[in-house]
Amino acid sequence: MTISEPSVHGLHGVHDVHGVHGVSSYADARAVLEQPLLVPEPAVGAADSPVGSLAWLRATVARFTGDEQVHARRRAHAEAGLAGLDPEQLRLAAAGSAAGADGRPADPRHADDWHTADRHAVVRTLAEALGLPGPDAVAEAVVAVSAGYFGGPLTPVEAKAADEAVALLLAHVGDNGSPEAAAQRIGLLVQACDATARLVEHARRATPDGLPAGGAAGVLGEVLRHDPPVPALRRRAVADVRVGEREVRSGEAVLIDVAAAQRDAPDLLVFGAGPHRCPGRAHALALAAGLLERNGRAGHVATAPGA
Repeated sequence: MTISEPSVHGLHGVHDVHGVHGVSSYADARAVLEQPLLVPEPAVGAADSPVGSLAWLRATVARFTGDEQVHARRRAHAEAGLAGLDPEQLRLAAAGSAAGADGRPADPRHADDWHTADRHAVVRTLAEALGLPGPDAVAEAVVAVSAGYFGGPLTPVEAKAADEAVALLLAHVGDNGSPEAAAQRIGLLVQACDATARLVEHARRATPDGLPAGGAAGVLGEVLRHDPPVPALRRRAVADVRVGEREVRSGEAVLIDVAAAQRDAPDLLVFGAGPHRCPGRAHALALAAGLLERNGRAGHVATAPGA
């Protein structure tokens, strides 16, 4: 198994720059993640956006919510959506899923083919487990939404497609009188899409000759620690706050070098910690293991070591 260091330009040995605090030690990273006033980049100026738009989704999901009470309420909706999903059943479903977005095998010569296939398989599997109609349409819509969900720039065409995709997802999820609860279910699908597919991609890169005899669990544990699919975590202060010896002013950002902070740490930080920790850790690991096994790499996962 070959583990490569994550390629994150400017992160290792990161220094503070104006308005951005660089963190690469475990203790500092943990303190940042556990501080409720440091949140993932908030959705700014989207509170009055029409229901069913990308801006509405970003303003409504727990991930980008800074207010503690509102965040807790929204996170409870997300956790309720995951509560009925058995990770082992997700693993089995992912292992038996179609390998390509159109049901055809991905071309092993092209990493982009695998990434696209994996993203669709992750979302289809989750959509089916959640009992959503049209899982293939849901997967296509989630991929369109993911392009701008984390705040990245979109062209006018991409922005229109993302808004239409959110509206489609809202129709498939159904709000049952609570658009806020529906937004959390959509958020679960979008947040699982790229990160889980990248985890699988990194695991393939680490095992060019196939999974070892122990299966996917050990591979995923090593990859998560040394080549995490999310190499950096960014938090924004919603108020002045002191973290350890640092004074972080409202509006300033903190950038955590995940691989450096967790390399020799007692636990992993790639799934976050504190109030914004990932609620679907076990589900993501199960989906990733199933996708690795789907490709003819026999194995089994319960919990990745060190996770």
